[in-house]
Amino acid sequence: MDEFILSMLLMAVRFYEEAAARMTATLRAIDRPEYENYSLSARRLRGGEVAYWLTETALTHTPDNERPRRQRVRQLRLPEKLTSLREKLQLRYYLKKAIPRATQNAQLLKNCHRKLLTIQSNLIELEKGFPSAYACREERLLRKFSENAEFRFFQKLRTDPDYHPEDRIHSTKRGEKVRSKAECMIADALYLRGIDYVYEPLLLINGQEFHPDFVIFSYADGRLYIWEHCGSMDKLSYRNDVAWRTTQYFMEDYNAGDNLIMTYETAKSPLLSETIEETINHYLYSWRFKEIL
Repeated sequence: MDEFILSMLLMAVRFYEEAAARMTATLRAIDRPEYENYSLSARRLRGGEVAYWLTETALTHTPDNERPRRQRVRQLRLPEKLTSLREKLQLRYYLKKAIPRATQNAQLLKNCHRKLLTIQSNLIELEKGFPSAYACREERLLRKFSENAEFRFFQKLRTDPDYHPEDRIHSTKRGEKVRSKAECMIADALYLRGIDYVYEPLLLINGQEFHPDFVIFSYADGRLYIWEHCGSMDKLSYRNDVAWRTTQYFMEDYNAGDNLIMTYETAKSPLLSETIEETINHYLYSWRFKEIL
């Protein structure tokens, strides 16, 4: 699956969503209830001049039809001095047409992105059922990274089964249990991309026991990454703990923005799937990855 296409789809979704939001805010700023009763039309006069006409309509009921219909009440030419009103009515007409179209485009692109991810997931599952003669990806990886110390270390990592297993209540697509919905979203995104990870393994960081959310080996650059998702950043004590943990990671050469991936959320600002995809694209994907596929 071409990761570039997936990332471009997400960028297009964001473009249309932001455009719809801006147009909606503009419409709210200029709209008036009385504008609903007026429509604007233009006519070119003999001399080439363009005249604008304002048509007033009203809702009426007919005996044979219970649903109200709009009927024209009167029509008058809009004076030149009312240019501001004309421009607002023109803009309002455009926004009424453009906002639903932008929203529809964003939804269509989201559906396309979701279907592509499903196809990629199915391909991963299909590969598991291939005869051993075809399932050579792991062998290629082992040959390529056999001398890589971080890869050998990653191969030995396992999820710590004794680290508060009662709190792992969310099921991932890979069939494991994690603690939060955000961690489940991250795990599923990694799995659908075919990126290997270990959830909450036991690591010794600066002489202390740590259980990072995800430890990942990137086949793009042959490096080990730690992904910590900080899900309660609206709490002071939690923020202090994140700062302390980041310092401990730094002393072990795991640096935020490099091989230490940090994502954040609060009650008012939850983690978005788009943020996860952008983070994966930034840290864990490279065109060099295609060399070993």
